[in-house]
Amino acid sequence: MAVLGGLAGCSATDLNSGTGAPPLPAIQHDVGPAAYRAVVRESLEMLNEYWNEQAGRSGETIEPPKALVSYWTRRQDRGCGGYPTGWQNAQYCSISKTISWDGNWLYGVLYRRLGEAAVAFLLAHEYGHLVQDQLGIQNRFRETIEAELNADCLAGAWFGAVNDRVARLDHADYESLHDGMLEVGDPYGVPWNDPTAHGTAAQRGRALLFGARRGPDACLNQLGPGFTS
Repeated sequence: MAVLGGLAGCSATDLNSGTGAPPLPAIQHDVGPAAYRAVVRESLEMLNEYWNEQAGRSGETIEPPKALVSYWTRRQDRGCGGYPTGWQNAQYCSISKTISWDGNWLYGVLYRRLGEAAVAFLLAHEYGHLVQDQLGIQNRFRETIEAELNADCLAGAWFGAVNDRVARLDHADYESLHDGMLEVGDPYGVPWNDPTAHGTAAQRGRALLFGARRGPDACLNQLGPGFTS
């Protein structure tokens, strides 16, 4: 079984040093099989603990999102600033401090077809945007792709901590991550400076691996605002 498939059996405190992170809000519209919901919940709890541990080293706190929304219908999609998040998408909204995702996509495609690690990656990426916002760097990226690859790097830093301190990722996890990159990477021909660009699958995979190997400080120092200039 993939390591991340066993997240429900892990304690979120395995990723901290007793920091006592603020609790996460309940997931709105939290439906689907128990195993899927456990991967979502435990991934978010571990992300909350990990980023509070990192912030705690400098006496700070990373506040959890104000809301977590898994939407399954258009009516449930709260969007951001009046604009819906939309199908096959996930988003951190800096206005409402909310992380939301299309439950049909997260469960039906990422979880059922690609595996647990792809689900965890998507959530970790959006949590990376929350971290950017609270560090005050979210609006300092000159290009969209910079912010997106930085969030991938921050997601990788968390994956590295899971691998080192909770349980080793196995072959199924790496396959799931690879397939997840293919699912969310930009199609061929999208310019790097396109305002919607997130990075190709290869670029996103490299950013994830960089974070896993080098940690969050390297993400902020070497893949921070302006790194493509």
